[in-house]
Amino acid sequence: MRKKSGLQLVNLLVLMTLLAMAARANVESFWGAQEFYTRKGHLRYLLLFPPQYDPRQKYELWLNLHGNPGCASHAIFQYREAAQQRQVFLLAPQATGWAGLEYVRPDGKKDRYRFWNKRQDREHILTVLDEVLAKYSIDRKRIALLGFSAGCQMGWRMLAARPETFYFFGGVANGFKHGKPPVRAEALRRAARHVPHFYAAGQADAFAGPMFRETARKLRQYGFELRTAYPAGVGHDLPSSIKTPLLAFMDEVRARQKEGTARQSHTQTRQEGSLSARKPIVPFLWGAGTMLGGFVCLKLALRRRSSLRRRPRRTKM
Repeated sequence: MRKKSGLQLVNLLVLMTLLAMAARANVESFWGAQEFYTRKGHLRYLLLFPPQYDPRQKYELWLNLHGNPGCASHAIFQYREAAQQRQVFLLAPQATGWAGLEYVRPDGKKDRYRFWNKRQDREHILTVLDEVLAKYSIDRKRIALLGFSAGCQMGWRMLAARPETFYFFGGVANGFKHGKPPVRAEALRRAARHVPHFYAAGQADAFAGPMFRETARKLRQYGFELRTAYPAGVGHDLPSSIKTPLLAFMDEVRARQKEGTARQSHTQTRQEGSLSARKPIVPFLWGAGTMLGGFVCLKLALRRRSSLRRRPRRTKM
């Protein structure tokens, strides 16, 4: 009896130790981001500002969507260093679906991890994005979309909703189940006209790995400019073997975008200069044409008058 009671006590102590370790592991930092709630719907999101943010300048924004179950802190953690290095905003909306699992906030209060609500959260994400765009100095032509796991699937839904909003999409650790996308293929074809796409999954990812090849094939079929990564030995994760080529492709697309904008601006300036150079010539030509026309008319009139004078008069019989 004593032996059994002693064993139960040991088991209880082990369980209490594991629970204490789990509680410590589930403290979720904001990673330097600030917490906000939207005016419409009281939707939670985290926003990491660029270093030395200056509202007189225009900044790029990355919208990153966390996985299931997850929280906005996970999305900030994944790209915080890269975002700070590139002087961009990092926005992380939080899903609204129920999960039930708890974590501890930096202020000591408890919160819950969330699942993405596939029917409602697309509009929730757009509400968060629109509020941030209206509030801060952000270049609307430089908004990148990122998503991990379930956030990757939500990313495809976002592309279908607003294909012209994003200049880049990086989707990791998800795929088309049985080769079927989560939205209509035509919606993704429209997005493919505007959005270069990076897609990746680990070969050791039991969830996304088996879907990788077929998903990549379908994305190319829809017309996406696609770069991929399928590293060996990587599970359901976002290691440097995926993140590094993702960021490199994003940098390349951004550089092309800037080059195209600069070329367009240069062409517009040349056209405006050419028009301004022509403007003084137009009144001169108009005046010269008017004078020449008047001179011709006067000469014709004088010639007619002279001919009438020379014409012999008829004598009456």
